[in-house]
Amino acid sequence: MNVILHIFSNSLRKRLVTLAKEKETLLTILQQRANMGEFEYIQLEEKELDEIENALRVNEKNLIAFQYSGHAGEQGLLIQDLSVNNEGIALQLKDSAQKYSLKLVVLNGCSTKPLAERLISFGVPAVVSTSAPTLDKSATIFSIHFWRNLVTYNMSIKNAFEKALGPAQARTESNLDLSVWKLLGDEDAVKVNPIHFIEAESVKEDFRPNVLLFSALYKEYLRVGNERVTRLGDATKGERMSAMLNSIPHPISSHLTKLFSPSEASPEKYDQVSVKRLEQIGQLYQNTAEFCFYIMVAQLWEIMLELPSVKSEIDPMIREVLWSFFSMKTEPRETFDFIPMMKKILDTIQNLNNNDHFKEFIDKQIIYKDFLQLPDDFYNACDYLIQLRINTYEGLITERNLHFLCKEAELHLLQFLKPLSFMHRYKLTSIQNINVIKLRHTKSEFTRYKHKMTFLMNARGGEENSFYYMRSHIDTWSVILIKDEKRRKAQTIEEPTFVTMFVDFLNLSPFVIDQNIYLENTTLSDIMFFRGFIPSGTAYKRVSNTLDKKDIKILPIEDNYSPLAKQFKNFKKIVLGTRP
Repeated sequence: MNVILHIFSNSLRKRLVTLAKEKETLLTILQQRANMGEFEYIQLEEKELDEIENALRVNEKNLIAFQYSGHAGEQGLLIQDLSVNNEGIALQLKDSAQKYSLKLVVLNGCSTKPLAERLISFGVPAVVSTSAPTLDKSATIFSIHFWRNLVTYNMSIKNAFEKALGPAQARTESNLDLSVWKLLGDEDAVKVNPIHFIEAESVKEDFRPNVLLFSALYKEYLRVGNERVTRLGDATKGERMSAMLNSIPHPISSHLTKLFSPSEASPEKYDQVSVKRLEQIGQLYQNTAEFCFYIMVAQLWEIMLELPSVKSEIDPMIREVLWSFFSMKTEPRETFDFIPMMKKILDTIQNLNNNDHFKEFIDKQIIYKDFLQLPDDFYNACDYLIQLRINTYEGLITERNLHFLCKEAELHLLQFLKPLSFMHRYKLTSIQNINVIKLRHTKSEFTRYKHKMTFLMNARGGEENSFYYMRSHIDTWSVILIKDEKRRKAQTIEEPTFVTMFVDFLNLSPFVIDQNIYLENTTLSDIMFFRGFIPSGTAYKRVSNTLDKKDIKILPIEDNYSPLAKQFKNFKKIVLGTRP
């Protein structure tokens, strides 16, 4: 049987903090394929040189891929803090390449290009190496994405290599010189995948789309006490599905609905094993990640408006990263990795909350605290799903091993969505208009503001309007996220029947808008995400139709849309610093 051998070697003096994560994640990725009987995957960690040499000798004839992860330099690899000469390693892999089946060597350490060149001269068809020192974190992310591309998505060595560079950059604090990583080898050899894939029949028999996804999500919504779900009692599957989906904000539920029960007239069949299903899972993830990101950006802006002095406490890098995003062109946003940026903003807000000068106000901001509870499994799922999004968006997924890919994607989607079940306590609404209600014979303290709100919680696009009477007014022409609405009956004759209070709410505009707020004579909603600045206006894209690359709406800076430009002008000044 073919063998993939992976050596992990840390240092007692200078520990590589993320090496353990690389080992654990690669074991998960490769062992799933190994369990199907396609190859044997061997990991050796913290072993003496003679144990590594023995593993190379025993597997000489069957070795198809070899990787070293750890400290290294131009003179050799570092095993147990001892430098191992490049020539010795190259000679031990020489016969595997020239006489047998070795097709790929990955040297995931600093400055390994000299060893790579020697391996190429000995006949190894393809070698991944580095030409300079690399960061621990970026090396780990590169390795994980390279092997996932190779093993899960069956990419060629060349494509797997190129598609791993972006994630390595996205999750690194500073800008990387991506030319540090080198792919050497025969032009034809790097265009193929050295791992032969045979989809096991057991995968096809065991997996049915949506069975686990719906069951597990529904149980989660029962567990967290969602009112729509818990009051159903004896209900059909369709009724349970509708109750759950209508508890989730529209930017998420509209795309989850397509996975569960696509339109009968739709040819895509997102509920079946297909490339289209993978595309829709990637789109659902991207929409949800972008929505979460805008929640954090809006929360940071709210804090900076209320507490101007926090500017000096915020890492300037955060503002630079945000500016690079908001100045980005439209197309790259479709595969942009939002979660690392969301996490940076979340950490920034939490750090501000630890400051006694700001704690009183920030502690009252309830919404962001829900995101603090997201577990490591959530972020691990994000690492998988962003790569799925990129691969599907760029058309890199083929018809091969679709059952395996769909099963993997659904498991990671569940791992991503379950921790977000707290959103069932949120209501996404658009403020249509606000009227001041004060009778001339009543005192000013009995003034109420009548809000017409459209609830954006119906996954199938239906609208629910309601009128709210409140003691103060919310920003008009906005999309807001409400948490934990509280209503009480009138206590005096001057009050309307019900008076409403919100535990917390957050204005998401102008990042998330309802276009139809700005139009006359319409009762429908048209929810859009920000897509970029252009000279003639602001670009937006419908959240329900984001698979269409051309569906970009340019809203002018004048007339009814002028509030958008004015809000962005203030956002640039307050959050980004004065920008053009």
